[in-house]
Amino acid sequence: MSAQLDMRPPRATRRLLLAALGLIGAVAVVVGLVGAPLYGDGGWYFMRILLTGEPLIPNLRVSAALAQVPVLLTWRVSDDVLVLRHAFSLGYALLPWASLAIAWWLVRRRAPWLWAYPVLGLLALQLNFSGVSELMVTLHLSWPFVLAALLYPERVATLAYGLVLGAVLVFLHPLSFTAAALLALLAVTIARRGAGLDARRWYWLAGGFAAAALVRLAWTITGLTTYERGRLAPEAAAGYLLPATDLQLGFLIGIGLLGLGWTLLVVAPRQPWRGRLTALLGPVAWLLPLAALGIGAGFLLGEGIRLKVGLSFGLGLGLTVLAALAVFAVEQRSTPLSPAVRGRTLRHLIAAATAAILLLAAARSVAWWTATHGLVNLTASSPETCIPFGPEEPYAMQWPWMAIVDDWAAPFNALVFRGDPELGPIALLLKHDACAQLAETGIVHFPGWISLPFPALEARFGPLRR
Repeated sequence: MSAQLDMRPPRATRRLLLAALGLIGAVAVVVGLVGAPLYGDGGWYFMRILLTGEPLIPNLRVSAALAQVPVLLTWRVSDDVLVLRHAFSLGYALLPWASLAIAWWLVRRRAPWLWAYPVLGLLALQLNFSGVSELMVTLHLSWPFVLAALLYPERVATLAYGLVLGAVLVFLHPLSFTAAALLALLAVTIARRGAGLDARRWYWLAGGFAAAALVRLAWTITGLTTYERGRLAPEAAAGYLLPATDLQLGFLIGIGLLGLGWTLLVVAPRQPWRGRLTALLGPVAWLLPLAALGIGAGFLLGEGIRLKVGLSFGLGLGLTVLAALAVFAVEQRSTPLSPAVRGRTLRHLIAAATAAILLLAAARSVAWWTATHGLVNLTASSPETCIPFGPEEPYAMQWPWMAIVDDWAAPFNALVFRGDPELGPIALLLKHDACAQLAETGIVHFPGWISLPFPALEARFGPLRR
């Protein structure tokens, strides 16, 4: 590795980076404890695991079971719904933090300035309310390899992780072929540039990533499920790719521009405009938490809530490319990194991005906690035995602060987040005509092809109104 990369930052910078990692980890724990990963698809994932004790493989995405290991292990020793809910939620909520922690560990001594890229990438993902998205897991698994490949390409552990990652990406998400293709290009570049490396190993690894990308692409083209094909319609695709509000779109653009500006600051130390960019980058970075305040306020009022924002995934991939370009550029030149890259400007960027992550994660957590408690109160206070759940009912679900829980998984979450069973029976919340079907057949029909006899459901979740 080039000596220009090996620049230990000031003690203040090292302390700030460690504090940022700790704060992000703390808020990830809060996200998990309030059960925010059960939003949307996560509610269905958990319900299936809770009832079967087996991993859920959505749409043949076998690698999705990796994040379910904590709840599956817990299921073997406890059948308590609350304990299992915490295990499930924390498993998914801490996965992004674990990726960031590994990234910090990799860069902390040799190139701490590189940590800005995964931090900005994690910030972009805060607009996604899906806590179980295999698309976002692709990024969480890829960042450690990207940084290890850039800083420690000579190590066998780096190559071994790359081989495992290539296989995992095949079975993770229909769009994971994009990540595999980029990693193949990265491996080829390292093989061609790495002095003293066994280039053959990296060419073989590049071939493995390329094969993974081709297999996943062929599978994506020929094996899309009905659900996945439905995402290809123009309106559905726009809803999948774009954020919900103009402020969120500007937020993502701002993150991308900051990543680009940071890269220019790293790779062009002698340009005449470098001083102006250095003076501008820190103050501009503090616009991120200001925007996060506005976006977070919208979350609390039920605005801007979207299951996935595909553009944030593309931005994450772009940041991995910028990180690689920055490292390659620094290795080529003879001048060391500037003090701004190692010190004050880096601290501004990390502090501002961390503050924005904390604000958005906290807003999502508060919104989710408020809504799920409203859901619990609704089912506990209603005199009905079964509450029909549709576009216009029950009315209490239409209040702005209930919007975050007002989706297809609400019937699952109404049971999972129920209050103390000793307080008495609660009403069921079922979609459309499922209440009538229950009265006729005694079978509870949930979304997602889950059906249970009423006694079995009551035995699992506590007393229900008859």
